[in-house]
Amino acid sequence: MKNLQKITLLLLPLLLASVIGQAQFVTIWQTDNQGISQPNQITIPARGHYQIAWQEVGKPQNQGKTTGKDATTLTLPKAGKYKVSITGGLQQIRFANQGDKLKLLSIEQWGDIAWKSMESAFKGCNNMGCPATDAPDLSRVKSLASMFAYCTRFNGKIGHWNTSQVTDMANMFEYARAFNQPLDQWNTGQVTNMGAMFLAAVAFNQPLGRWNISRVTNMSRMFSAAAAFNQPLEGWNTSQVTNMGAMFSAAVAFNQPLEGWNTSQVTNMGGMFHWAKVFNQPLGSWNTSRVTNMGAMFFGAVTFNQPLNNWNTSRVTDMSHMFYCSVAFNQPLNNWNTSRVKNMSHMFDRAAAFDQPLNNWNTSQVTNMSHMFYWALFFNQPLNGWDTSQVTNMSYMFAGATFFTHTLDQWNVSKVTKRLGMFKGATGFLENYSLWENTSED
Repeated sequence: MKNLQKITLLLLPLLLASVIGQAQFVTIWQTDNQGISQPNQITIPARGHYQIAWQEVGKPQNQGKTTGKDATTLTLPKAGKYKVSITGGLQQIRFANQGDKLKLLSIEQWGDIAWKSMESAFKGCNNMGCPATDAPDLSRVKSLASMFAYCTRFNGKIGHWNTSQVTDMANMFEYARAFNQPLDQWNTGQVTNMGAMFLAAVAFNQPLGRWNISRVTNMSRMFSAAAAFNQPLEGWNTSQVTNMGAMFSAAVAFNQPLEGWNTSQVTNMGGMFHWAKVFNQPLGSWNTSRVTNMGAMFFGAVTFNQPLNNWNTSRVTDMSHMFYCSVAFNQPLNNWNTSRVKNMSHMFDRAAAFDQPLNNWNTSQVTNMSHMFYWALFFNQPLNGWDTSQVTNMSYMFAGATFFTHTLDQWNVSKVTKRLGMFKGATGFLENYSLWENTSED
């Protein structure tokens, strides 16, 4: 027993020294901002056992200490601005767009906290800045997903962080509208998910070309609505990526070469360049042999006009809205294998310049052709070789296609149930309308 007491007495100073010497996680809060706690309180959405020291900003004599376990509500003498410093066994903070997210004003210091996860840590903390110059200990962290999502004022310098263990960066800067700091030194070698990482991060325009993304499988919406982004990415190793859906959707400034990308594993390219208004780079050598979804891929890509005729489209089932409002596009597509496509609705809707041969396409599986050439003003190619035996919807298919003059008398329309406005405004079409009279309107 005496030996145990001696050991305890010997170890106690060391334990106290380790606690006293630990660098604090320091934050600033405004207690009477909107939240779930009272105007003189803050709720820290934490996990772990930890020590809290608080101090009123501007009145350091107003201070105190307490302990916290998991989510803790701290009651302060009165409403105001407080500095809150945490040490000990804090493992995670997770606002997740809830709670007292608007009360947190800034991260002053990350300290020595050995974090276990940063997933949704500060999501929705719209008032939060980050003047901290040190780096958090991320040595045990796998997920940074949504860490700063909807942090509309966040623009912290975080390029020196050690991210070597992180696997998930999805939505990390989603709607972080002010963020525009260098990240090119980050170690992304373990990351598999970058989906929506910079979604609507409208100010971000920093180089990322040095990133190792060799393990990333998901890049869907990665730069969607990243309005300022226009950095070189052609050197990226995309050999494991399966999802590129909406990757550059509404990335209105982006126009960088991508033809060197390995797209051999990609199955989803739906909406990839949706409203990418200035994008006009060659993509003709891409391996698209696994892609099943090309719906809305160039929807509103008003500048794009590059050859795509060598693409392998043998697995594609959805081409709906693919060139919707692609007003400059006029490239041959007659080599495409469309034998599995079921949906071609709005495919060339408002593709004002398009006038290329398509008569050899295999359309035997297509069920929806509604609005396919709607206001495709200059389209005037034979289509009488098409197999339309499965089509049920042809409504507004050629409406406004004023130049279209070709006969369609070989079409099998026995399953068509919707053909409202099929030739409305197609003033050049002289076919006898009796061919379509046996089909019922919607």
